[in-house]
Amino acid sequence: MQKEGELYNVVLNWLGLPLTIKEELREELIKEVCQATGLNKVSLLDQVHDRMAVRLESEINSNGHNSAVVNTIKDKMQLAAQRDLELMQILPKGGFFSDYVSYTLESEAPLSYHVFCAMAGVAATVNRRVFLDMGNHKLFPPFGVFLLGNSGIKKTSAGDIIISLLRESGLTPIYAEKLTPEALIDGMRGGNATGVVYAPEMTVLLSKQKYMESIIPLITRFMDSPDIWSSGTIMRGKAELRDVAITCLMCSTIDWFTKNTPEALFGGGFIARNIMIMEEYSARVKPLPPTEDLQVRKKLLIDLATMHEFLGEASLSAETRRMHIAWYTENKYNQTSSNELFETYYSRKPSHLLRIALCLHMGTHWNLEVCCECWQRSMQLLQWVEEHFELLGGKMFKSPFGEDQDLVMRIVEREGGAIQHSQLLRKMSYRMGARQLQGITSNLKEMGYLEESSTAVGHVYKLLRRS
Repeated sequence: MQKEGELYNVVLNWLGLPLTIKEELREELIKEVCQATGLNKVSLLDQVHDRMAVRLESEINSNGHNSAVVNTIKDKMQLAAQRDLELMQILPKGGFFSDYVSYTLESEAPLSYHVFCAMAGVAATVNRRVFLDMGNHKLFPPFGVFLLGNSGIKKTSAGDIIISLLRESGLTPIYAEKLTPEALIDGMRGGNATGVVYAPEMTVLLSKQKYMESIIPLITRFMDSPDIWSSGTIMRGKAELRDVAITCLMCSTIDWFTKNTPEALFGGGFIARNIMIMEEYSARVKPLPPTEDLQVRKKLLIDLATMHEFLGEASLSAETRRMHIAWYTENKYNQTSSNELFETYYSRKPSHLLRIALCLHMGTHWNLEVCCECWQRSMQLLQWVEEHFELLGGKMFKSPFGEDQDLVMRIVEREGGAIQHSQLLRKMSYRMGARQLQGITSNLKEMGYLEESSTAVGHVYKLLRRS
């Protein structure tokens, strides 16, 4: 039988069709086809699977989103594109943030990463130079941003762009990579205790190593922008810092975030002081991005320098003040979440709301009286972020069995929505045996995520929907 002949193609297509056949006959049939084609069993099954994937993709294209097989990678990218569009509609149409979106348009990283990197960049540049009077304390712009997502989604690429601009501007110190508590304190001495803690891989900075444990409460305290901070225990002798203001920008995959960070990260308010931006896929595909627009970059640097010149007390316009008071009063005890982690976020949401509104206003209207439009945009941005909290919480607190289920689902998804049992077993062999895999696939079938059918060459799993 010729490998490229019509009969060969017919046989491969037939082998992938749903079929009830006895195990002995199946093995005999595979043996006969292998002898006729000169292929070994693994190669034959791979070719049958490739034909099935093509047929499945054709079914999806012909049926659209009404197909039983939904949420493949293409579907995820379409959903990501829709989220990008929703986010774009929230953003101001002119000013620093509009220019920044234009500057990063050819980056493959999701739009949300760039938007909140820009927000962190403004907060770090302004640092303690501007504040909102909150009665018994001052609210300064600096806060934290976590970029969370799948490996390869360009989290670090997004972070590197704003850090590059901040380095070139020279307007704020940058503390990066493996940073010990002693090194951070030493770097903040000398009359300028502000800056950006940048962790392209967060778990390198916030590791479980014993000597790094103290950096979590230290950064947590610095993110509150204390007027005076002093300690005689971390450094030799007494260390004292004045006018502290730290902005955090950290990147991590969900798996590494949950497995490699110490328990102290989830307590003490550290997480609540950050905005967590989670993306699974990016809608952008940029094989060969064009050269950066140096004119826009120059304008962004000028804008950062302009905002750095702002000094003194910011305020809310009369209308904005009424709007904020009404929202705060109505929602003080109405924010609910499925887990304790996000309860702490909601307790600090009013502060995040005002900080983001202030950053938006400075970068759009170039003054210190926050208008109701920027306050509303800030609210919409936070609501946009919160839409992913349920998904984020589910991923952060999965059991090992749940993580294995997710991995199986991702593999089936990457194979176009269907995969032979034997091929799935090979891909999972580094992690589990056939019996464990059977338990996972059985559970996924009962949950309605997978369906199993039999073909002439073995069992096939087909993705029905994504968790």
